This record gives sequence, C-alpha cells and structure tokens, in this order.
Amino acid sequence: MTIHGVGVDVADARRIQRLLERGGEAVALRWLGDPGTCGGGGREGDQAQAPGAGLPVRALAECFAAKEAVWKALALPDWAGHVPWPWIDIRRDRSGVLTVTLSGPVAAAAERAGAGHVDVAAHSRGHVAIAFAVVARLSARRSPAPAP
Repeated sequence: MTIHGVGVDVADARRIQRLLERGGEAVALRWLGDPGTCGGGGREGDQAQAPGAGLPVRALAECFAAKEAVWKALALPDWAGHVPWPWIDIRRDRSGVLTVTLSGPVAAAAERAGAGHVDVAAHSRGHVAIAFAVVARLSARRSPAPAP
C-alpha cells in the first residue's frame, strides 16, 4: 500500500463541552453531522454527557479529532473554503472500531487527488482526545508493457 497522507489531531473535551453548552445541538450537528454515529459505546469514564446530543463529551471530542485527522490526511490540493464536516462521516461500531465514509464534494475531490481508503483511530484519556488517520493512495493505472 502506498500512503497518500497521514493526519493527526488532538481535541480538548473541555473545549467541546464549553462549545456545546453555548451552542447546544446546533454545534454538534454542524461539526459532527449526526453525533449519534460517533457514540462512545458505553466506555468507562464517559459519564459527562453532551447537551442535546445525549453522548459522552469524550466520544464527541474523539469524533472531532478523527474528522480533523482525516481532513489533514486527505490533503486536498484543490479544496477552497471551510472544512466540510458533513461530508466526512465517522462511525463507531459496537466493538469501538471507527470507520470513515467520504461523500459529496469531499469524495469527488479525494478521488481527483488520488486518495483511496481511509483508516482512523481515536483514543482519549482524561480530557484529551487524539486521532490518527492514514489515507491510502489509489493504485496508479499502468499501461500495458509494450510488446518486445
């Protein structure tokens, strides 16, 4: 596998908590899309709930860090404008594994840039959430070798 890009991000769950207290569910929806998809899965230490979202703030901080890490790893050269949170979908399955789905203009820009499969992992301890993302490079199309 050839790597297209690597991204890392750290998010402070206390900052996420303050933003959610001021902006409520509207902030969660704007930054995270459906915040229920990033749920913490009932992990230990996730008692603080996000206002309006009903999710652990640490899980939301992990989701935010994961989206940021993915965005950095994509390194889209032709993207202008704001970070397109709704088109970077992060979901956590029952076992805690995160998956990434790109959609809309982000998926199209990623394909043009040669970005392929995206892997992301996130973890938190205390108030700090950290995420790492790796984007594979799409295989280069090769012309058939010329006949001898």
